[in-house]
Amino acid sequence: MSVKATIHPLEGSKVSLEVEVSADEVRRSMGEAYRRLAQRVRVPGFRPGRVPPEVLRARLGLQPVYDEALDILLPQAYREAVQQSGLEPVEDPRVDIVQMEEDKPLVFKAEVTVKPEVTLGTYRGVKVERVVRRVSDGDVDRVLRRLQEQLAVLEPVDRPVQRGLYVEVDYDALLDGRPFRGGAARGRTLEVGSEQVLPGFDAAIEGMRPGEQRQFELDVPADYPVKDLAGKRLAFTVTVQAVKAKRLPAVDELAQQVGGYADLGELKAAIRRSLEASADRKGRAELSRRVVERVAQEARVEVPEPMLRRRTDRLLRDLAERLAAQGLTVERYLELTGRSAAELVQSLEPEARRQLTEELVLDAVARQESIEPDPDEVERRVEEMMGAIRGGGDAGPVSERRRRQERARQQQLAEELRESVRIGLRRDRTVAWLVEQAEVTEREEEGLGEDESAELAAVLEVQQPARSEPVPSEAHAELHEG
Repeated sequence: MSVKATIHPLEGSKVSLEVEVSADEVRRSMGEAYRRLAQRVRVPGFRPGRVPPEVLRARLGLQPVYDEALDILLPQAYREAVQQSGLEPVEDPRVDIVQMEEDKPLVFKAEVTVKPEVTLGTYRGVKVERVVRRVSDGDVDRVLRRLQEQLAVLEPVDRPVQRGLYVEVDYDALLDGRPFRGGAARGRTLEVGSEQVLPGFDAAIEGMRPGEQRQFELDVPADYPVKDLAGKRLAFTVTVQAVKAKRLPAVDELAQQVGGYADLGELKAAIRRSLEASADRKGRAELSRRVVERVAQEARVEVPEPMLRRRTDRLLRDLAERLAAQGLTVERYLELTGRSAAELVQSLEPEARRQLTEELVLDAVARQESIEPDPDEVERRVEEMMGAIRGGGDAGPVSERRRRQERARQQQLAEELRESVRIGLRRDRTVAWLVEQAEVTEREEEGLGEDESAELAAVLEVQQPARSEPVPSEAHAELHEG
């Protein structure tokens, strides 16, 4: 389709795009509009699809025909005008029809927000510091302690309940003399002193022995997250089934219990290698972040409101997914944190703005330096993703029309994926290029600073599948009313 497009800059990152489409294209779209309407409109004396255009005009008037023709013509004409003008819209346009008449050109204006101009500052040779963390003996010892905890076992002891021990209990809690969902447990193991049920529960059972039963009442804190229980008084009946102590394996026994290591020295060496690899990955990631941050600080760019709104919505969806993985909803999260939905959205905006600013700056550097990903790598990634989407293929015989529709759908999806992959790989390559250009000074630090993620990764890497009865987590498990 051939169109004439003229750009008129507006305030901010908005432009007005005036587009003219030839009268021939209008006539073709009008003919298609008549054919489509003839399939849908029922006129006595005519079969579906056989209603002549003049009969449709007499019955419907011209406006429905124009509307149908615009549905056919506008999307393609707008895409052609955008491509011809080199614009990068960030939202759907607001379209005003200037002229739409049979046998005349179509003229319309599209007001749209586009990606903003980026004024780059210094981006070659930015000065940054890289912290090189050296794994210490203390880092290795912390992983060994984690392994001891992983391999710990609970053993029954002939002692009364006291802090630091574990207890297996049955309990029933009553609210106003009646049971409620979540208020009872059987064979639940608790660490005494960790207050996993309610504040005061552990103190109330201290001194009990296996087989002993005790009744007591507890006040639920006024700020308890479950509103139906907050500030209420619960009556408990608790029976102790067993008292247990945690036994840690000796450090010298760990190599044998973890498996695959000749002695403790070999296990420590494996832990050190894992921690060093984690420290190196973290150091390189931090360096990349600092370089991009500095380059973005040197640039000038105003993030358009529609882009900020969409990215904030995406961050909100990401948060909702993470909460769902923990069994929480956004509404429950707001209740627990005491925030309103508006406050939550507002708290996400700075991160959304930071991400968008850095992405726009990286794209500007890539254009300036003609940085592009390897086309073969793009196609390989797209093919991998499309292969996962296609799965096992058609579930059964389909019509040729359906097959064509599916091919068209997959072609469109592949094109969208190709652009997304291309942008992602181009940004990765741009970050790597900026790091290569940066003036990096290194500063060594002893120890990883109790890097929990690195320690956990080392535990998983060196440990073979072991015991089947883990020591219970200290995570707080609330009473709740269903």
